[in-house]
Amino acid sequence: MKHLEGRKREIAGAYKAVDDTRTEMERLRAEYQERLTKIEAEARGRIQDTVKEAQHQREAIIADARAQAEEIMRDGSSDIEIERIETLTRMRGTLDAVALNALSKSIGSDSTPIHRELVDEYIKTHVARS
Repeated sequence: MKHLEGRKREIAGAYKAVDDTRTEMERLRAEYQERLTKIEAEARGRIQDTVKEAQHQREAIIADARAQAEEIMRDGSSDIEIERIETLTRMRGTLDAVALNALSKSIGSDSTPIHRELVDEYIKTHVARS
């Protein structure tokens, strides 16, 4: 009887050890799942933050490129206008010289300052408009 009682206690102890191990295993599995869920949430958050930061950088780069393009356009327009004025001035000088030369040849003598004023006035009023 004593022997059976001892065996009964050993079996009960073994069942208790199995139950305790099972309980501990369940607790560890739940803890593991909780940690895994937190890690996944953190990873998703980091990914979203990285995507947002990349979008902000993209927008900043695009804005900077647009600003640079506008500056280049302004500089180009200014340069074109300066070049246009210089070209018109050179053309007017050349036209003055050609007209005075033609006038000198047609009247058979050198042109005078009065002739130059007349040619300049004609070019300013008639040719510069067109």
